[in-house]
Amino acid sequence: MYEQFRIFLFESQLFPVLLVASLGLAIWAGRRLGLYQKKQAAGAKVKLDEISVAAIFGLMSLLVTFTFSGAYDRFEKRRILLVAEYNTISTAYDAVDLLPERSQPKIRDDFRELMDELINLYTDVVDSQVLNARLQQFEVTSSRLWKDAVAAVNVTPYPQYLVAAQLLTAIADMNTALENRKMMFKQHPPRIIYQLLVLLLVIGAFMAGYNQATTDSHDWTLVPIYVLVTVVVFYITVSLEHPLLGLISLDDYHAEVASLRQSM
Repeated sequence: MYEQFRIFLFESQLFPVLLVASLGLAIWAGRRLGLYQKKQAAGAKVKLDEISVAAIFGLMSLLVTFTFSGAYDRFEKRRILLVAEYNTISTAYDAVDLLPERSQPKIRDDFRELMDELINLYTDVVDSQVLNARLQQFEVTSSRLWKDAVAAVNVTPYPQYLVAAQLLTAIADMNTALENRKMMFKQHPPRIIYQLLVLLLVIGAFMAGYNQATTDSHDWTLVPIYVLVTVVVFYITVSLEHPLLGLISLDDYHAEVASLRQSM
């Protein structure tokens, strides 16, 4: 249920809207509390503790920096792995030519089926159960391709066998690249990191509203800027962390994979 709700928030683009609403509500609550505290003080000066404010915003800045940096680093690693995956698939498919002609059609059919499942693997992911089911089917097809390739190489007469055996090396490299990609897409920071970051953003918005009330400031210019910047940075960070769901995607790579499939 949680996974489905999370995916729905991203795909429907409701996540930034809910975050803006949460920060706006926090600002309103902070301002209401500030006005109440000011009224209770009966003319005395009400002021936020500067040390506490600096500590909270400093921690928030540090957490935002490391979270964004980590998300971007993992996004770049995924792109590198995707390029390696594309190259190894192309090389392995070309290596089928090393087999005798009578053995090639079955291996090429296995490759086409594997590519179809690869394209479908990360498309329209409803939840983790759907993704896991697709991964299991993909592994079955990958295993069948390997077994069929081994069988085709074993029946290849000597000395052509020595050349045909290079296909197994190419397929092994391809399987390694596919496995690396699968594992990289599962690597994410603990969920509590993002929960803590959201909490700090809400606390910052609350303090901004409180400060506006206690200082008699009528300049609200910085408040919407704070909300806009924090929401944009947080949403981009999460989109980098989950390129299959967010605003930032890997569609260019998927288009190249689809083009490779059409050429088979």
